[in-house]
Amino acid sequence: MTGRGRWRWLAVGITSLAILVAVPPPATAADLASLLASIAARSAGVKTLTCTIRQERHLKVLSQPVLFEGELTVEKPDRLRLEFTTPIPSVFLLDGSHGTHCSGDGEPRRFDLGADPAMAAMGRQMTSWMSGNYAALQELYEMQAVAPGPGLVMTPRDPGVARVIARLEVLFEPETLHPRRLEIVEPGGDRTVISFTAIVVNGAVERRVFSECHPA
Repeated sequence: MTGRGRWRWLAVGITSLAILVAVPPPATAADLASLLASIAARSAGVKTLTCTIRQERHLKVLSQPVLFEGELTVEKPDRLRLEFTTPIPSVFLLDGSHGTHCSGDGEPRRFDLGADPAMAAMGRQMTSWMSGNYAALQELYEMQAVAPGPGLVMTPRDPGVARVIARLEVLFEPETLHPRRLEIVEPGGDRTVISFTAIVVNGAVERRVFSECHPA
């Protein structure tokens, strides 16, 4: 998987409603600290999270977005399953220091996060986004709270990441502060919009969900 391909999975996968026409006005640094603290407090009791996802890939060369649908499951601190069921079945798994990528009926591709820094970084960010640990991402992104929202705009600090991702815009459910929408904007203007619905918190999740592409 190429470097750009890895960050495309990051744009997914995991990886945010209607498409934003403009970024909401920034709030103050105090608002940012308050929002991050509130997200952390609301997320403290969350052990597992499962939701339905819908991804819209907007490309300048196409008149209509490319649509993907599937399901995302996260278990703190470091397990994740991202499965797309349409239009092309694919599964991305993280289980501690190990990962697996399955596409269609092909053989699973397994990798060690310790030997693949790009995939390790991607995994940490995906689990941080969905588990509410946004404060941990401040080393990687400049952040602004936005109002109305609640929401965040995140700009990559790493020039290598910035070549692929111009900014991330996250909107949260006002009551639960679970993410409801993520938009990834690329430097060239292409963008990916991910909506999270049917969120289930602390439901029973079998361990093999994070290690088997097609658990029975």
